[in-house]
Amino acid sequence: YKELMGRLRHPTFKMHMILTTNPVSKDNWAYLHFFKDEVNDRLVLDDNELYKQKTIVINNTYYHHSTADDNLFLPQDYIDQLDEMAEYDKDLHRVARYGQFGINGKR
Repeated sequence: YKELMGRLRHPTFKMHMILTTNPVSKDNWAYLHFFKDEVNDRLVLDDNELYKQKTIVINNTYYHHSTADDNLFLPQDYIDQLDEMAEYDKDLHRVARYGQFGINGKR
């Protein structure tokens, strides 16, 4: 990301970049850069606020959060499988079903 920021240039166009991620650990660079870095006492956006509002714009950055419920083309049996994860792995369920950052799977 930082390498691209240093290289993308055009004399007349504004720079645009589209980044997408599935939620991973809060130790991931994307979380630390675009949300919260507690080690360096830096807060850009509280991820819980994004989960509530779904879209937020901060400092020329557009944040959009969506879940399986927002995809009208997913079959119901897939949604049901995601819901069943809550029975055997609550962390994975939170990540896969609700698209929230955090531990992915049992540790």
